[in-house]
Amino acid sequence: MANFPVGKSKARAGSVVAIAVALGLGLAACSSDEGATPSTPSPKAPTASGATASPSAASQIGQPVTVGNFTYTFQSVKSIGKTLSTDEGESEAQGEFVVVTMTVKNNSGSAQNVTASDFTAVTAGNQAVEAQENDSVIANGSNPAFREGIGAGKSAEVKLVFDFSPTLKTPVTQMLIKEPGSTKTVTVQLA
Repeated sequence: MANFPVGKSKARAGSVVAIAVALGLGLAACSSDEGATPSTPSPKAPTASGATASPSAASQIGQPVTVGNFTYTFQSVKSIGKTLSTDEGESEAQGEFVVVTMTVKNNSGSAQNVTASDFTAVTAGNQAVEAQENDSVIANGSNPAFREGIGAGKSAEVKLVFDFSPTLKTPVTQMLIKEPGSTKTVTVQLA
């Protein structure tokens, strides 16, 4: 029988246990369950219906999407060039302005403001741009959506303005909507 000093045998036993645990973890990670369904990564944001986002999802233009206190119905996405001009003022784009027009219904019991920074337009080339508050106010003229808010149970046509710089190279295909007061983001397919 081998005679090991007590201190060294505890150290060796600890090393053996550590090696065994590491091997066990390595083998567990490499094992496979035959017939098991492989897991798929979850998307970054749910779509309006709560289903998983899909690159081949159909356009949701013209379909109502409810996020928080609002129901949004996207109508159009249009590039208008470098200059935005209305009776409310004028603005020059750093790149190119894109205007997204939608109908917004306030589902709450009190007037609610639309906040431009809750919207991010994403192109097919993954260029993401947040809506510009000042430019959106200019585009909406006397529309109260950004100032006084949309009245309880009322609807308003709202224009969101995005300044794509450099200029738009691929079309806008998605709108990301942040729910106010929440970490929830909803993805809406626009193309």
